[in-house]
Amino acid sequence: GSQSLRVRPMASRSQKVRQIRHGETIYKGHGSYDLMIQLQVGIQWSVGTVQNIASGDLSSHHFSASIKQIFPRSGSSKTPPHFARDFKWKEYRSDVFRKLREHWSIDPADFMLSICGDKALRELSSPGKSGSVFYISHDDKFIIKTMRKSEMEGLKSWLHQYFAHVHTYPDTLLPKFFGLYSLRAMGSPKKVRFVVMENLFHTKHVIHKRFDLKGSSLGRFTKVGTSKPTTVFKDLDLSSKWRVEEDKREKLINQLEADCLFLKQLKIMDYSLLVGVHVLPAHVDEDESTQEQLSPKVSSGATWGGQRWREHAIQSVRKNLKAIDMYTSSREGGSMYSYLHENPSSASTALRPPPGTDDLIAHSTGAFRVALGVNM
Repeated sequence: GSQSLRVRPMASRSQKVRQIRHGETIYKGHGSYDLMIQLQVGIQWSVGTVQNIASGDLSSHHFSASIKQIFPRSGSSKTPPHFARDFKWKEYRSDVFRKLREHWSIDPADFMLSICGDKALRELSSPGKSGSVFYISHDDKFIIKTMRKSEMEGLKSWLHQYFAHVHTYPDTLLPKFFGLYSLRAMGSPKKVRFVVMENLFHTKHVIHKRFDLKGSSLGRFTKVGTSKPTTVFKDLDLSSKWRVEEDKREKLINQLEADCLFLKQLKIMDYSLLVGVHVLPAHVDEDESTQEQLSPKVSSGATWGGQRWREHAIQSVRKNLKAIDMYTSSREGGSMYSYLHENPSSASTALRPPPGTDDLIAHSTGAFRVALGVNM
């Protein structure tokens, strides 16, 4: 099972935020403790040691190369001592993934500290049907997913096309892969294969709802009464609309079409759109000016639905959009889009025109992040 640990992240002096950190911390004696130590030691060695001897430009042989190393418990001239069983380590396409990390501005030191620092990983229960085990770094930046042999072979087979695609489309919604590895404890017949990916939901904002959307309806609903912070909702659970600015909508649709065409060319069918929704409160107490922007009021002299009302509504929405852009993290760029999510509040409802008139404004009380997830 999994436990939910509550922590209190930094917040403004007037607004306290509670963030739920999912998963079970891997402690000494935990069933995954040895595995955690082994993959931390292996990744630290790969990123640190191999990074220093990495080659420059990529060529075709980099897309088939791998590096092997034995890690005895007592250490060696090439490897550090550790507290787990002796194990064999293998890194796949090291130079390719190094280039991908550079492409997404992943600093090697930060990458190692997130996964291999002195803080333990957390183990997540699998949200899918693959049976994979998921681990998450202590700072929530990275997900480590175990893989079947067929899954790993599939990723290796189209890595070259993936590399080209993400460079052609910097705002791709495809998962961001940062490393591909395997390990086997000495004397054990079992090889553990895993990939390191970006955690889509690494954000300072609480994710209130998660959706896994496939564009189909058969069985695409969550059981009644299931509404935990970890619940992933499906297509038929989606009861509201997301209103997106026209230019961002066009950008999103174009990117989805390009990514889906890429998956179609690879004959990959099992994928979905992962959406995380953060609903902004009606009043954001960042400061008085921000509060005023987020909570506009119609002047008493404005006639409901009249010209002054319409001008005030448009002006207020522009202020709202600017305030929300300031409020949402600038890190929610790249392949993770920041959009408006329709969720009526007293402020936005007060600005809604009367029935029969043009709906000039969209509700501006939330933001969401999206990415395509390839189910492997």
